[in-house]
Amino acid sequence: MTPFGHWHAWHGNTARAAGRGAPRASGLLPALLLPALLAACGASDFGTRLPPAPLQLPAPPAATPDAHDVALWLVPGAPRDGRVLELRQLAGCPDLQVLARVGRLPALDDPALRPEPALRLAPEGQVEQAWRVPANAVIVGRQGSALLVAQPLRSGRIETLAIQPSGAMSLAGVLDPARAAGLVEPATCPAQAAAPASFGTRAPRCWQVRDAPQGTPWLLMQPRPCAG
Repeated sequence: MTPFGHWHAWHGNTARAAGRGAPRASGLLPALLLPALLAACGASDFGTRLPPAPLQLPAPPAATPDAHDVALWLVPGAPRDGRVLELRQLAGCPDLQVLARVGRLPALDDPALRPEPALRLAPEGQVEQAWRVPANAVIVGRQGSALLVAQPLRSGRIETLAIQPSGAMSLAGVLDPARAAGLVEPATCPAQAAAPASFGTRAPRCWQVRDAPQGTPWLLMQPRPCAG
């Protein structure tokens, strides 16, 4: 099954949960990725098991075309950080997730807010390239050197966020499930590939990711989503 086996059904349900009354359809995002995508979204938008009223923090940074609101993990004991918009306690996750407004994804060893790694592997398991992506990211393709990640917006629309290895981000347009369905497929992780320490206690999962349906696939490894 591709990573979009139940997309349309999910989108119809979540649109209704947000009061938009979108029609239900059969179709495109798999059950195994649904928790990841929902965990990256606000509770008010998608009716997940997040607290009904996430803690709102005062004086958030101003929105700009170069800043994006993304899910990150809060480092335990970290001081208050002005990038944070919301705190979220996800059932089954050891750390707090935050919605933060950033112009570039923080480093994996950031003292306060941390993304997750996504690694391009050689067939023998060696790491060829590394990205950092939002918490519980749903990768939906690639474009040049950028990974494409589903980016839920508060309006209920799903955009595509293009993320460079440097952590730079840009919006790449509204997500097209029909096109994305042929770009990402589950794959077996090489036996020699060891999950790095940045995966924590989460097991790895692997994907074949293309920039076009017939394009050359990249083998990517990322941590399995933390249950939310």
